Formats: sequence, C-alpha cells, structure tokens
Amino acid sequence: MDKLQKFSIIALPVIIIILEMLPTGVVMFFGTETGTVRKTFSYFALLPVGYATFAPFICAILSCVTLVLSCLYLLKPSLTKAKIILIISATMFLCSIFPFIFGLLYLGQNMLSLTGVLISLFISCQVLLFRKIVKSYA
Repeated sequence: MDKLQKFSIIALPVIIIILEMLPTGVVMFFGTETGTVRKTFSYFALLPVGYATFAPFICAILSCVTLVLSCLYLLKPSLTKAKIILIISATMFLCSIFPFIFGLLYLGQNMLSLTGVLISLFISCQVLLFRKIVKSYA
C-alpha cells in the first residue's frame, strides 16, 4: 500500500464528513400560502428525518462509522475490514443518491445540491478505492 492510498483511506471519509456538516446538503421543499419554498439542511440535521427523509442522516452516520473503520484498517489491515468498509461505502452511496432519484421520479422536484453531488462523488471514490484494495488481496 503506497502513501497516496494510505492518505486517501483517511482523507476521503474526513472530506465526506466535512461536506455533510455543511448546511446545504439536503434539499427539501415546504409549501406556503404563496407557493413552494426550497430549504437546505445539513446531513446531520434531524429536521429532514422528522419529515421522513432518512437517507441523508443514515449516510452521515455511516460516514462516521467508515472513518473509524478506516483508522482501524490503517492500524491493522485485513481483508475482512476492507470488505466491511466497501459494503458500508456502497450503502452510503445508495443513501446519498436516493433523495435525488426520489425527488425527480416521484416528486417532480429537483432535490439536487452541489454539496450533495460532491458528497456522492467522494463516496464513489471511496467505493472504488476499497474495491481496489479488496481486489489486491485476491
């Protein structure tokens, strides 16, 4: 494992968590007397969970789990840990794109934000990184 790979193992979850803390990740629409108002929230905010938007919060919790597991992986690398991180990262990716797909298909509203796209992009990089690591054990 080279230095760039070791750096990426820790840097990607940290970047993802920082992006998830920004207040522009989750997009929600609220009805008012004059029409619809677009509001944005952090992935860690509980208000979207109260309005049945669970995926971003699940993604945020799983990103914290992957940070801890990535640190443990760097201390003592093993195939089992790499597979667990890969599975959790793939689940995070699905949770990160679910609001976009659901918003476009069922609500007819664009629930896309730049922060959300960046989060999905970095999660996909994490999935590819750990996929490469798991394949290197074979």
